[in-house]
Amino acid sequence: MMKGIFSLLLVAMLFSCSTQKNVYWVNSSQVDCMGVGPMACMQVQKGNDIEESQWQNFYSTIDGFDYEPGYIYQLKVKEEHLPKEEVPADASSIKYTLVKVLDKQVDHRAFVDGKWLLARISGGPVNRSVVLPTLEIDLENSRIFGSGGCNSYSGPIQQLTQDAIQLGNVASTRRACMNRNIEDTYLKALSQVATYKAVQSELVFYGEDGAERLAFIRQYEDEKVNQNLNDIWALETMNGERVTDFEERPVLEIHLAEMRAVGTDGCNHFMGDIKKLDAKNLEFGVLAGTRKMCRTMTVPDQFGKSLQQVKGYQLVGLTLTLSDESGKELLKFKKVD
Repeated sequence: MMKGIFSLLLVAMLFSCSTQKNVYWVNSSQVDCMGVGPMACMQVQKGNDIEESQWQNFYSTIDGFDYEPGYIYQLKVKEEHLPKEEVPADASSIKYTLVKVLDKQVDHRAFVDGKWLLARISGGPVNRSVVLPTLEIDLENSRIFGSGGCNSYSGPIQQLTQDAIQLGNVASTRRACMNRNIEDTYLKALSQVATYKAVQSELVFYGEDGAERLAFIRQYEDEKVNQNLNDIWALETMNGERVTDFEERPVLEIHLAEMRAVGTDGCNHFMGDIKKLDAKNLEFGVLAGTRKMCRTMTVPDQFGKSLQQVKGYQLVGLTLTLSDESGKELLKFKKVD
C-alpha cells in the first residue's frame, strides 16, 4: 500500500517538474530576429509586473494564442518540458500552451511607429503651396527623422508612454532653401510637444498647455498617396458619357493635408471627409451639401451617387479617373488651371 502511494507521489513530482504555469506579458509589436532563419519574434517577459526594459525575443509559439499587433497582453501560459525524443530538430524543448488571456490593452505607442505627413499646425490647415514636412518615428531605436520641407532633421525619443512623449535635442541640416516652406515654424512646434493621441491614420501632438501643436496623416511604405491629387478637378465624363455641355460642370476639389473634399455637383455645393486614401484606393465619407433645386437635377443626383460608390482612382497626367469596387470607371475629371 505504502509502495503504491510512494509511486503516485513520485509520478506527481516528476509531472510537476516537467509542467508549470507562468504569467507572460507579450509586447504590442514584433521585432526582426534570427532563429533557424530570419523571422519575426514576439517580445515577452515573465512575472506579475511589467517593466519596459525587460523585453526578450520569443523564438517559439504559444499554442492557442492569436497574436494581434497593437495590444499588450497578459497571459497565463503552461510550459511543458518535452522528452528529447519528442523534440523536432531545431525546435524548442518546451511546449507553450495558452491557459487564459488575463488582460488585453491597446498600446497607443504602437500606433505612432512609421511615416507621417503634416496635415495641421497649431490647429489650422497647412498652406498647400509649401512643401509639407514629414516625420518618421522609429520605436525600435527610439528616434525620429524627417524633413522640415527643406532640411533633414533627427533626434532621440527620451520618453514615450501611453499618452506622453518627450523628445531630445533635434538636429537639422542647414542648407539654404529656395522653395517655400514652413520649416522654422514646424521645428519650433515639434520642440514643444508633450502629449499625443494616435490612431491608425492620424497622429496629433499637444503642448503642455493641452493645445494642438502638430497633426499628421499616416504615409504607407509601399502605398504613397499621389500628391498631384491635391488640386481642383472638373468633370469630363460620368459613366462613360460626356457632361461638358451641362450648364455648370461638377467640380471636385481635394485637400490632402486636411483629408477633405469640397466642390459642386452642378447645382449644390458639398463638402466632407476623405475616409480612405493610398496609392490606388480612394473612398469618401459622408458628403454634406446645400439643398437647392435646380432646373434639372439629373446630373447632380447621379454625380453625388457616383461619388459615394468610389473605391479607387488612377491619375495620369492631367486626367483623374475614379472607379468603383470592381474597377469600373465612374467619373473622369480634368485638372482645372
